[in-house]
Amino acid sequence: MIKFFRKIRQQLLIENKTGKYLKYAIGEIVLVVIGILIALQVNSWNEDRINSHLELQYLKRLERDMQESIRLTSIYKDFQVQATIEILAVIDIIKKCNLTEKDYHAFANGFFKVGKSSPPILIDGTIQELQSTGKLTIIRNVNLRDKMTKMMSEYQSKIVLMPYANSRMGNAVNYVDELVSFSYINQPVMMQDISFEEMNFNFETLCENEKLINALFTIRQHTLDIIEWEEVVIKEFNSFLKSITEEIRNLET
Repeated sequence: MIKFFRKIRQQLLIENKTGKYLKYAIGEIVLVVIGILIALQVNSWNEDRINSHLELQYLKRLERDMQESIRLTSIYKDFQVQATIEILAVIDIIKKCNLTEKDYHAFANGFFKVGKSSPPILIDGTIQELQSTGKLTIIRNVNLRDKMTKMMSEYQSKIVLMPYANSRMGNAVNYVDELVSFSYINQPVMMQDISFEEMNFNFETLCENEKLINALFTIRQHTLDIIEWEEVVIKEFNSFLKSITEEIRNLET
């Protein structure tokens, strides 16, 4: 093709057709420019197509991460809600100085769950990857990126508060541990219940013990604070997840 155009130019020069040569040269330049523009457009289209596919994959990973974050945080929140209920039952038993067989389960697990708290759980592998590789802007929806920032800020603000809550109830937890211990048949995990038979305690020491009652109230209050923080974070998780799901739907249609 290049040889073909060169022959035409040479022929025009030989025939001394300068005007036609100039017109032809300009036309050739225009064709080259158009070709370059087309090539750039095709390249841009291919790049957009690749980025769109990558964006969708990242959004689907974010969606899975947030679903798992909500699931785990909700599990720990529900565990702590149950703990506050059982701690109230323990306080009532100690105040009345009356422990019956029907109370054994709540009594044992109220003590077992004392001080066992968990911060909100964020599965942030995909977010970390986007930030560390500089690919965050591959998510083109600016509002979605802003929601991610807001969600992360809310989560991190609650994580900062956790050491404060744990330190505030530390002395209370230590006092409870001095009075009640457990001899585990099988080492339990945090989310498992414990049996009454695994408890070591002297009920006379616990009975109407005002210091113990105050310690349990302190622990319960700080557990309620943590539950409140988790509920705020779960709300942000759900809001962000909803936006992700909507964006995925928009990109797939």
